[in-house]
Amino acid sequence: MNWLGLHHLDIVLAIAEQGTVTEAARALFISQPAASARLKEAEVRAGTALFRRAGRTLVPTPAGERVCRAARSVQDELARARRAVEALAAGRVGTVRVAAECYSCYHWLPGAVARFSATHSDVEVEVEAADVREPTEAVHDGHIDVYLVATFLQDHSGASGLVFDPLFEDEMVAVVPPDHPWADRSFVEADDFRDEHLIVHTRHAADSDIYRRVLTPSGVRPRRTTAFPSQTQTSLEMVRSGLAVTVMAEWAIGPSLDGRALKTVRVTPAGLSRQWGALWKPNTAQPYVAAFVEALARGFVADGSARQA
Repeated sequence: MNWLGLHHLDIVLAIAEQGTVTEAARALFISQPAASARLKEAEVRAGTALFRRAGRTLVPTPAGERVCRAARSVQDELARARRAVEALAAGRVGTVRVAAECYSCYHWLPGAVARFSATHSDVEVEVEAADVREPTEAVHDGHIDVYLVATFLQDHSGASGLVFDPLFEDEMVAVVPPDHPWADRSFVEADDFRDEHLIVHTRHAADSDIYRRVLTPSGVRPRRTTAFPSQTQTSLEMVRSGLAVTVMAEWAIGPSLDGRALKTVRVTPAGLSRQWGALWKPNTAQPYVAAFVEALARGFVADGSARQA
């Protein structure tokens, strides 16, 4: 139904506030005949008179009062919408959607979010805790704004406008019980894994750092491999029980590391280090996404155990 438009609401409210059609026209920067025509059309569409005369002043009828209340509500909502849209366009409000390659990475985020929120209080940070199977696609398609990822995705970051901003380095170490043959060694190599039950923390063993960078290049396959994505504590309990060994970031074991229950051993003489970074898409990101990445780069250190880039 074609009823009252915004220009009708404007003239009705202006007349109610100014008292005359002439003053209402002046307030709206339109001519007096145009204002009179709008009022007449509004009353025709409303099907009733919206004003009555009281001397030289026009006073709203009950129907006019109701239209005025609606007009004020609409104007208030439009003003709020305008401020919100202006803030969105300026990058002052919105949402940053964050995900991470490693489940245990999420305990890093509170500090980074606090730094970011200090200057962007109107921007929410949503953490995607579910497994992101195709992170490059998720970032490219806009489902995730920032993906925290280690070295192996750097090679894909140049495609489709994605950028990998370095954050820090960490080192992967083998974790064994204290009575394991590796416990007193300074390092282990690929061949040492042949007779072991190895736990990895990726969905597919071949995607883990130990496979990609140590075992596969050496043609070594452990006696048994179990994939426990997002199950750090479960794997550590199995290691404590002597049922398996695992390889993970040293900082991730920190809270659980006890010399009487677990030992860590370097992988290869040079160590198995990784470069962590933020994978994102600058050419389509809102300004606040860039600010979030900057907040990560300023102080994103995993419990002080990672070496900042």
